[in-house]
Amino acid sequence: MLLLIVGFGVIGALTGGSNEPDGSAPATADGGSAAGPTAQEVIDAFERAGLAVSNPRDNSSGCGELGCKERITTDAITVLSFDDAAAAAKYVEAAGTEAYRSGGIVLSYAAARTPAEDRPKYEDALKKM
Repeated sequence: MLLLIVGFGVIGALTGGSNEPDGSAPATADGGSAAGPTAQEVIDAFERAGLAVSNPRDNSSGCGELGCKERITTDAITVLSFDDAAAAAKYVEAAGTEAYRSGGIVLSYAAARTPAEDRPKYEDALKKM
């Protein structure tokens, strides 16, 4: 019986499936998702890449109405993390050209008024994560 349980875990890992009962990605120790980075991890990566992320603020309290689980706003950009790509896509659909999505992460340009010429730099840094 133990071998059978372990076997299902291996099959899930090999096929990219989840071992969680609801099909979601398992949580990591810091509360993030094993499926992708948290908004704070994205901000940290941007900082390491030399991108502007001054004056970071945790505005996750407004996530209830937006459907996100974490929202970090800086003077240059806002990063939102969602439980899954579908929820992130729904947010981007409403935001139009003022947002970019990669998996469950959304870069929102509207509040910070991120210059159009800087947006590809943030998008490229996110793609490298």
